[in-house]
Amino acid sequence: MSKILLYNAKIWRRGRSLYSWMVFDQNLGQVLECGNNAPPSCSFKEKIDLKEQWVFPGFHDSHMHVTDTGKSLVKKNYDLGLPKTVAEFKNRLKEFANETTSDGTWIEGTGWDHTIMDRMPTCDDIDEVIPDHPVVLYRVCIHIAVVNSKAMNIAGITLDTKDPENGALDRFPEDHPKCGQRNGVLREDGGLNLILKHIPPCSSEEKKKHILAALNKCMKQGLTSVHTCDSNYWNEYVELAKLNLLPIHCYCSPFAIDIGTSNFPSQPGESYNNLTCDFVKVFIDGALGTETAALSMPYINKNQDGSDNYGVMQKTYEEFKSLMCKINEMGFRLEIHVIGDQAAKTALDLLEDCNVSPSKRPIFVHCQILSPDLIKRMKERGAVATLQPSFVPTDAAWIKNRLPEGLLPFMYPSKSLLKEGVVCGGSSDSPVETTDPLQGLYDAIFRKAADGTVLRSEECLSFAEAVDMYTVGSAYADGVENFKGQLEANFRADFIVLDVGKDENGDIIDVPEAPQALKQTKVKEVWVGGIRKVGGFV
Repeated sequence: MSKILLYNAKIWRRGRSLYSWMVFDQNLGQVLECGNNAPPSCSFKEKIDLKEQWVFPGFHDSHMHVTDTGKSLVKKNYDLGLPKTVAEFKNRLKEFANETTSDGTWIEGTGWDHTIMDRMPTCDDIDEVIPDHPVVLYRVCIHIAVVNSKAMNIAGITLDTKDPENGALDRFPEDHPKCGQRNGVLREDGGLNLILKHIPPCSSEEKKKHILAALNKCMKQGLTSVHTCDSNYWNEYVELAKLNLLPIHCYCSPFAIDIGTSNFPSQPGESYNNLTCDFVKVFIDGALGTETAALSMPYINKNQDGSDNYGVMQKTYEEFKSLMCKINEMGFRLEIHVIGDQAAKTALDLLEDCNVSPSKRPIFVHCQILSPDLIKRMKERGAVATLQPSFVPTDAAWIKNRLPEGLLPFMYPSKSLLKEGVVCGGSSDSPVETTDPLQGLYDAIFRKAADGTVLRSEECLSFAEAVDMYTVGSAYADGVENFKGQLEANFRADFIVLDVGKDENGDIIDVPEAPQALKQTKVKEVWVGGIRKVGGFV
């Protein structure tokens, strides 16, 4: 017997009255029936009284980087922990240095953000602490890095090295004693690739540890599915999936640079236990925090040479067209990184030129600046937006000091996308933001910065809209909305039980405008395919 009854519960339903009970089959991994009247009286393997606890469909992160997230968990010294000053940055580096013993070993790390520091770190800061090992430290967005002189020497970066077309190499400013010399800050693919090709790759076993560490963390936080973008990891996912070791479902999107390599799916739709690949990831532009997102108007800050800065396009239009047409003809769906409005326009033009059918649901990741006409075009092209609600409070502290006034009304248009009928998936872009979907829900609803200000309150979502993003919206993005994202008959028995926070007025559902209640909510149990994975075992 494999049927289990949950009863006396508050089971979330999209836009309808709640269910009070649910029957699912552990062998099938499916929900069989639900109701809000008297539950069935037949025999069950187990009957579980939930004592009016809340049950939600398993949350689905529609865009993250599992392997980078896993690295920060597995490697003891990898995450700098967002230092507030360069002095803190150096102190954390000393810990990195103490853990490194072999001469010539590359030291990698991430977790710094110059927008919350007293200034941008440079090669001099790293040289002061670690002069003898090559060091590369990625900003939280992974779109720029700062390296030391040892790393630049290995990569052959000198005073005469020219800026790459799809990136930049910063120099010390005029008021610095080293004016005009390279300062170790590398931007976008063009800059980063000068260094990355010299770093020894992780072993296959290390890669698998990264994957499992991240997925287990995600599962404990209530995620039962993730859409992950990783480069050169597909074979490791397959090995783990064939052994049935992936704890939750992974919808993989390899990078376009992996096409033609030995670590790339053999065909679109390749699938194993808890693993599917339908997408290929293409980067159009950079990031707002690094002022490399492609804009239709120039940033407030000028380039180092005094010219207007419109951001960075990763390739020429014709190069993009050739690549995207190839991916489409191969049968894969397109996942397109677009942050600036000019990047979004370019992506839409490319979809038309490459004859990408709206039925293929191309994904636009990030969508941080979109005018109404671009949103309308997205709807017409069948594009799905995968958004990161936690970007809003993070970026609120500095965004208005970067963007021209003409683009401020189009920032982070979550509500506007939904009103136009564009399906939106909720996500974290982890390790850029936390994998915790409850934090994502909070940020989607309140858009509240650290100082309490709300960025574009008209774009705040309701509780139901936020839940939809992390359930049915993300399921739609991955093309699985017919059996994931809801708790209904014939849907996957992926669900979570919440220990819901309360305030003096009620809990998060009774009073969804109560922020403290959502902040206090915890994941109590996680069930994947009808098997309890967190909170005990059946």
